[in-house]
Amino acid sequence: QKQHNKKHNISSDIIIHGLCSGAFHTVKAVTYLKKHDTETYNCIKGIILDSGWPAITDIAETLVDAEATSRCETYNLPFLQPYLAYLMLTTYNTCFKEQHSTQAPITEVINDIDQPIFFIHAENDLFVPIHNVYPLIATAKNPTSWFIKESSHVNNHLKYKEEYAYHMEQFIKSAL
Repeated sequence: QKQHNKKHNISSDIIIHGLCSGAFHTVKAVTYLKKHDTETYNCIKGIILDSGWPAITDIAETLVDAEATSRCETYNLPFLQPYLAYLMLTTYNTCFKEQHSTQAPITEVINDIDQPIFFIHAENDLFVPIHNVYPLIATAKNPTSWFIKESSHVNNHLKYKEEYAYHMEQFIKSAL
């Protein structure tokens, strides 16, 4: 690919866009590239993270509560929400939390990223509340952000298509 791009004079500039868990794994992947493939790392010119969070343990409770609410609303059984949420959270705490707790939060590595990072987050995200993105912004070397008042979890690009495209275009232009 790299030789093809050079032969045909195609730019190798990369902008990465990750949503929710994609945002989390983007940070992990970029820091991995910095250590193991500096040529590809240097092709990355900017990163867009929509609905990001530091560690799964930070959002497990709100994620479970929001998912239980969504499921119960879908099946018109809102009275079951607290029971479903309790069952799901107990299952998570029993089966998964210990393993998730061993994974380092991305706040420990995001400051290793040299490229500009554009953070997008809905202010009323019930799955990943906005306070989860603040430590990422505070730790990143070159952050910018856009907070959307009337949106929900990873729905920003659908609900505000034109504004989303505009903000992404502005970020990409500034990164390149």
